[in-house]
Amino acid sequence: MTSPKWVAMRINVSFDASGIIDHLAGVSERLENLSPALEKIGQTLYAVSMESFANETSPWGVPWAQLAERTIKDRGGEAHPILYRTGMLKNSISSVVTSANSVEVGANVDYAKYHMRGIESRNLPARPFLGFSLSTPTVLENILANHLRGE
Repeated sequence: MTSPKWVAMRINVSFDASGIIDHLAGVSERLENLSPALEKIGQTLYAVSMESFANETSPWGVPWAQLAERTIKDRGGEAHPILYRTGMLKNSISSVVTSANSVEVGANVDYAKYHMRGIESRNLPARPFLGFSLSTPTVLENILANHLRGE
């Protein structure tokens, strides 16, 4: 018995990977320097805080508790703006890129934490002004994606 004769077809594949390699090198460089994206993220979170003050709501949209009658009386009958007596709290909010991969947004007055968390024993309700709005995660995702694309 004789062996069957094979008929073969050969396909050679080749491509130029230099474009992909260049693209990946760019992505790698942008991953090593997130500062531009972190600056934008900080600006976004700062804007969310400013909206909280303007709207008198938490970043996620929950209205702040109204001022106590005693506080309104101390203010000469003024009930609004709620967390704005001298402007120190609102004006202390800033964003700072603190490392190659982090940004901080916060208020640098001692009493900010009491307004953020409230003090139950002193009947001071929490009035959060730092955090994410409902759309913030999508915005931050877009900032990072655009940065990695080099936009």
